[in-house]
Amino acid sequence: MPESITYLGSHALSANEYEGVTVYQDSLRIPNKLRYKADAMDGILIKEFRVDEDHLYHSVVDGILMSKDKKTLVCAPGQREGEMVVPDGVQTIEYGAFDNCSNLTDVYLPDSVEDVGNLGEDGYDGTPCPYKVHCHEGTTAQKALEDDGVSWVKIEN
Repeated sequence: MPESITYLGSHALSANEYEGVTVYQDSLRIPNKLRYKADAMDGILIKEFRVDEDHLYHSVVDGILMSKDKKTLVCAPGQREGEMVVPDGVQTIEYGAFDNCSNLTDVYLPDSVEDVGNLGEDGYDGTPCPYKVHCHEGTTAQKALEDDGVSWVKIEN
């Protein structure tokens, strides 16, 4: 993406996943002045996100796009397979952050998570969520998942 981009609206660069179109991208570098939103590129499966150290809004941990302060998980890489551990310190998972993650089997939440966005919810077309969400019992994350009607798996200490 050109450095001059400062705004992308919802579905601005989306592939038409409902017609069977999926686009794979090895990496995506987010321009320094762009505040990226998870729904900007639905149907485009990113392997890893990249940002410069001096990015105004974002940071990256293990290819996962985060807020600059690392308290919000903005977007998970859609090509990630198997397990994903949400980094410690994350408090908020943006709505739509895991929408393109159909190859995940398990997502592990740290105790710091307070807002799960739409994590673990069924897809727009009624397909079940492909992954299990794991958290510790008695956490805010557990309550948020239950409030949203999402099944969860207890992390054993």
